[in-house]
Amino acid sequence: MVAIYTTFLRPSLVKKTLPSYLEFFNGKVLVLDQGREEDEIDKIVKDLGDERLIYYKLPWDCGLSYARNFGIKKSKELGAKYILLTADSIKLVEPIKAKKIISFLESCKNSAVVGLELKDRVFWHLDMELKKDGWYFDLPRKAKVIFEGVEYIICDVVKNFFIGKVDLLLECPYDVELRLAEHEDWAYRLKIKGYKVFYTDYLSANYIYDRNPLYTTYRNRLYKEFIPKVKKKYGIAGSYFHYSDELINAFKEWKERNKKGG
Repeated sequence: MVAIYTTFLRPSLVKKTLPSYLEFFNGKVLVLDQGREEDEIDKIVKDLGDERLIYYKLPWDCGLSYARNFGIKKSKELGAKYILLTADSIKLVEPIKAKKIISFLESCKNSAVVGLELKDRVFWHLDMELKKDGWYFDLPRKAKVIFEGVEYIICDVVKNFFIGKVDLLLECPYDVELRLAEHEDWAYRLKIKGYKVFYTDYLSANYIYDRNPLYTTYRNRLYKEFIPKVKKKYGIAGSYFHYSDELINAFKEWKERNKKGG
């Protein structure tokens, strides 16, 4: 298994999180940098001095879709059957013991992805439906699956921290035109192809929040530039996201528990 670690304009995060992959991940880590030369991500990688880290300087601001597709193709070239998709904002806190998850994915021909838990981030793993006025999201309704003692939730969307099958992901690449608004489109196309998506909290990592001013400026294009492209692609009119009352209530409960430290 190969880890795909994307980064953009956040060298301080790379310094905080990349060393955790050397500690907790037993495999090659592709560091995919679409940022500025002056961020010196290549120097951070070199200073860590571990041959498992493979650095690639991608075209400036090429987008998450381009970077992930690049990483998946490189993983295939390296002979990997599975990837761990991750990013500079994700710090590993425990060993990535993937054997049971890979065994689970192997047991189901059309299973493509198992999402993993990100601590300090909203916990949902969603069912999704696309209508003419936008994406509709709800809590998963399907029965849970127990395999080799690990519980999996069947869903349509997981966060950007998952283990996936390389060959199936190559069949459903991220849309490079959507750049930063890639996720719902990609998850929906997996769904309509009949591929299955799961979530488990068997493995987890910490989400590190860091949105410096320059990064935030570029990220905010999501709303003005790239979400409109998704709406045009699917003929969506009106609001983009729609959430069930049950999902909204779950979010409120999660926020209250976080305030209380529970």
